[in-house]
Amino acid sequence: MASFPPMPLLPITSPRTIEKCASLPLRRSDVFVCSYPKSGTTWTQHIVLSLILADRRHRRRAQTRSDDGERKDDGDDDGGERSTEEYDHVSEYAPFFEIDAHWDPNDDALAEGVRRNHDRLGRRVFNPHLRRD
Repeated sequence: MASFPPMPLLPITSPRTIEKCASLPLRRSDVFVCSYPKSGTTWTQHIVLSLILADRRHRRRAQTRSDDGERKDDGDDDGGERSTEEYDHVSEYAPFFEIDAHWDPNDDALAEGVRRNHDRLGRRVFNPHLRRD
């Protein structure tokens, strides 16, 4: 098996965060947008997020139809928060996986803001720039 030099880390990434990334329990619904740097990652993230949001809209519409085909109130009150479909940048829902700030400094959990946005989206989406090894 080939041996690779150590993965170079960005100044905003620590070895501890890499350990947290490696130990994150994965879910079947997790999405990792993996691409070579500078190859259209943000564009790809936007496409993936658009597909996830379209699927979510489709599922919500299907759930809010009454038996006679009329729309009923789906009770989707966001409590005054911005709609999931409104975002300033795709990184709000598909954050850079290995950045220290996206992890809780006190344990191995994702940071509160990352968890909140993933909960709003209904699944976890990440943008890693790590090698598989």
